[in-house]
Amino acid sequence: MFPLPLPPLRRLFDAADLWSKFEHGKIERRLKALERRFPQIRWSLYSMDAGDVANLRLFGFWLLNASPLAEGETEEQRAWTILVVFNGASGKVALIPGYGVEPWVSDDQWQRALSSMQERWSRGKRWSALSRFFDAAEVVLRSAYTRVRRQLRRES
Repeated sequence: MFPLPLPPLRRLFDAADLWSKFEHGKIERRLKALERRFPQIRWSLYSMDAGDVANLRLFGFWLLNASPLAEGETEEQRAWTILVVFNGASGKVALIPGYGVEPWVSDDQWQRALSSMQERWSRGKRWSALSRFFDAAEVVLRSAYTRVRRQLRRES
């Protein structure tokens, strides 16, 4: 599936051709906007035809941790990366937060954000589904930010 050694993570890697080139541009712009809004968080979206990978989340965890750092990327930045893996063959999606993000957003919150894509994804409206996920992810991250701000105010 990948050449050895693994390549560094990219912001968008669409090996399964789930989105058009035009949609790639929309995805890139949306990811850049999210990264401006939440500058500590980096995003990486990977699509591939992974056949019958039994555990897409475990595969994504391996990919997040085994891929070398990109030029200029630090360990801290990798810890704040959110990897979303799409299996074009099965239609399954998994989200893997880096260690920096993990304590702030629960698996249930991420699962609800991913679930927001389901209806549109099942109708083949992949960009629309992904856009809906980005909206839900922004709400989740904004909520985490607000919660932490309140907590810091109480402690000061």
